[in-house]
Amino acid sequence: MKKVLLLLLAVAVCAGGYWFYNRATTGPEASLVEIRAALEAKDMEKLQKYVDFKHTSNSLVEQSQDMAVGLLPQELQGAANLLRTGLKAKKQLTSAVRSQLIQSVETVSGQKVPEVADVVKLLPVGKLINTKLLPKLEFEGVDHIDRQDSISLVGLKVRPVNSEQSMVLELRMIQKEDYWQVVGVENFGEVLPKLISIGKKNKDQVAQE
Repeated sequence: MKKVLLLLLAVAVCAGGYWFYNRATTGPEASLVEIRAALEAKDMEKLQKYVDFKHTSNSLVEQSQDMAVGLLPQELQGAANLLRTGLKAKKQLTSAVRSQLIQSVETVSGQKVPEVADVVKLLPVGKLINTKLLPKLEFEGVDHIDRQDSISLVGLKVRPVNSEQSMVLELRMIQKEDYWQVVGVENFGEVLPKLISIGKKNKDQVAQE
């Protein structure tokens, strides 16, 4: 009986090892490694395989539109929602943000995160926000990976420079054959106000010194 239990345990350990290896080589984790390598090498062709800039830009535009409408007086929000349905304007915004994302990535090095301010100034909230207040971000690591079938939410832990407060940017990734691709930033609309608050606090502290 003991031998049977030992055999089952050995099978379980081997199966677990295979599962972990399989996730690390074919799951979202593997694509994150490839994205990091592409950033370090500034390999745009490789990066665009693992990051869908068009859909990611569309995600940023939609969430910033929601935020911009939310900042308006309630009596104007209905009219603003009608105006935001203009497809041409949305396409132009998405195209502009996509170009800025690519440009930011092309100048990035190591594990640094593309500057949020460069992208935000092109979004619908760009004219409502002083982008100079937005802090620079440093990448601290992967916070979590929630995988459900062909969709994964990957939390990247970042920390604004000169701040002790870390936050999580949640990427939406979808499975594409034998790899995973980033298609959006799930919580951009939640993170942006926090970044603005931290940036304003940092500026106020500098002014008091």
